[in-house]
Amino acid sequence: MEKILWDKKITPEKIKKILKDESNPRFIEFAALLLSRTNNPKEIFDDWMDKVIFCRNWQKIKRKMRTNKWSDKKIIFYM
Repeated sequence: MEKILWDKKITPEKIKKILKDESNPRFIEFAALLLSRTNNPKEIFDDWMDKVIFCRNWQKIKRKMRTNKWSDKKIIFYM
């Protein structure tokens, strides 16, 4: 997964902490980033993000993902 975060100057551990706290201001940013860069839901939901938190925030995450046209196919993938 770390290869997906190649352009971020933040450790995977810090991102995991952010993704465990949906009230963190950067939660949506990193959730959208990870979901748009991977085809492996098992890895996302086993290692990075809780499924319940994902469901509760899917509309916000999807809105963020739509700001990048490259993410359109991933939105369909996670629906």
